[in-house]
Amino acid sequence: MSKGNSHLQVVAICSLLLYIKFVASTIIGARKKFASGNRAPEETRNGDGYKQDFGLHSDDEEDQNARLEDMRWQRIVENDMENIPLGLIFAWAAALTNGNHTQTIVATVVFTLCRFTHTISYANAWSKPRIAAFLLGVICIVVLGENAISATLN
Repeated sequence: MSKGNSHLQVVAICSLLLYIKFVASTIIGARKKFASGNRAPEETRNGDGYKQDFGLHSDDEEDQNARLEDMRWQRIVENDMENIPLGLIFAWAAALTNGNHTQTIVATVVFTLCRFTHTISYANAWSKPRIAAFLLGVICIVVLGENAISATLN
């Protein structure tokens, strides 16, 4: 990595990793939605064993567990859609305004790790690591914002 633009390279790599994570989460979420029957009735496929009726079918324990998994992954994707774009906007702002390179690199890498940790924790119902990852990710966004603002004031 060239020392002069290493911060740009790190932000670009983290952007790609976060996009891949987001796509993987949406694919997993779509599969969970199908398994729970939460898709439109016209999406029922003959012989696959899953009745699609927006989740209105029976309330046995297996159906409830499938709906719980579907809701869990919906929330993972929703949280990503709320946080990843903002984090990347501030990461790119810090990088493109030539903010402190070390601060940009560290905050962007930590933010990326926090988003992966948040997803893994949420998927496994680990509340405390999920909350910690979320809060640390928010702090990283604030740090990146401050870094961008400081760069523009100098």
